[in-house]
Amino acid sequence: MVGLNCLEPNQRQSIHAHDGADKFYFVLAGQGSFTVGEEERNVDAGAVVIAPAGVPHGVVNSGAERLRSWSPSLRASNERNHQKLTANASQRSIFRPQS
Repeated sequence: MVGLNCLEPNQRQSIHAHDGADKFYFVLAGQGSFTVGEEERNVDAGAVVIAPAGVPHGVVNSGAERLRSWSPSLRASNERNHQKLTANASQRSIFRPQS
């Protein structure tokens, strides 16, 4: 499943989890405070946030403009690939690509 999430300033997507599916947020515009498990970070356009299957996650628009993210949920089709994605998730669950 793929969605385009749009949150107005201070609007939130409540903490929730997806069993059997990894969730990705590709932040297209705006700023948000993302929570994945016990970790919370503020990110802006260009960031990628990964919430492994079963890990609680959510977001609050912490900026002054609309937060837009392209957000696919991908079923863990292969246990080996799922284990690679979730290995050390607490260290890699939220990141911003280096330029």
